[in-house]
Amino acid sequence: MSFTEALGQKATLVFIRFIVLLVLLLSTAPGFSSHYHGGEISYKYLGGTNYLVQVKALTDCGGIGPPTAMTLDYTSASCGLSGQVTLPLNNYISTPEICPSLTSQSNCNNGLGSLDGYYLSTYQGSLTLPKNCNDWVFSTEVCCRNYSDNVDNNPGGDYYIFSTLDNLNFTGNNSPVFPDVPNIYLSPNQLNSV
Repeated sequence: MSFTEALGQKATLVFIRFIVLLVLLLSTAPGFSSHYHGGEISYKYLGGTNYLVQVKALTDCGGIGPPTAMTLDYTSASCGLSGQVTLPLNNYISTPEICPSLTSQSNCNNGLGSLDGYYLSTYQGSLTLPKNCNDWVFSTEVCCRNYSDNVDNNPGGDYYIFSTLDNLNFTGNNSPVFPDVPNIYLSPNQLNSV
């Protein structure tokens, strides 16, 4: 093989690599993530060691939709017990935290708006605990929590929420329930009323 033939093959290989790279760069698709903002775990006593448990999760409307189920872990260190229950998606609503006249500009509007909005997803199911213990912890952890400007060195990370129950000393106990969506927007350098 002559020098010019080898050079021609090398140039062809470089050109093919360039075309493949160009096609890959021009054919990218947008990516979406879950972006969890907050949530809560609540439980209602049903009798015996039976509870109705509920997980509420608040996510960006601009991210992906909510999963169809959420895994709830339950553990008791003093009793040496743990387990999991899968809670199905029970309800899913958008909660644009803006004035009613601006809801068409919310990103809950098919992701087309420029103003923040959130999905409130509710997962609910029954849980029968193996026995009464004084240190039950109900928890869930999913990826990915939103980056937060008000928390130092927060790169996002996992979203973890928990609730506790002592059904050994306090049988028939229910958790507190917070009825409102936990979003408050305040304008900087202005008088705000909450």
